Amino acid sequence: MRWACADPAEPEVWPPGARLLTSHTLTTLPARVHDRLPAAYQEMLSGLAEQRLPQVEEYRRNLLRLP
Repeated sequence: MRWACADPAEPEVWPPGARLLTSHTLTTLPARVHDRLPAAYQEMLSGLAEQRLPQVEEYRRNLLRLP
């Protein structure tokens, strides 16, 4: 299955009443999430952030509140 959505807010219109609460790339995770990752993962994400690879920056984690 392949699926993509360029605008993180786009799914808000799919089910009426849905709201985008937050959206992050792998390299912009909230501190409380990042800090709970194993040290090896934190180092990997730091390395990816330095490289600024498009395929990493385009992969987003979205949190939606559904009605």
